[in-house]
Amino acid sequence: MASAHNKVHKQRRTVLNRARTLAQSGSYTDFSGIVAAMRDVEGFDTAQRWFAEAAFRAQLNRLCELANTKRVASP
Repeated sequence: MASAHNKVHKQRRTVLNRARTLAQSGSYTDFSGIVAAMRDVEGFDTAQRWFAEAAFRAQLNRLCELANTKRVASP
């Protein structure tokens, strides 16, 4: 049973880190585009509740904002 829990934890971590990477890419303006892009990723269902939390959405939005500001400022 511990291995099943570890697998779920690893999937959730992978999905959340992938979402952060997408936010930092500068390809998204906010969390909603990232959530749409992540829906078919394996493990999304285990991490889905995090996407509903205001703090995580704010984190993704901030990462998007920083990435887009950096992209615009780059020559």
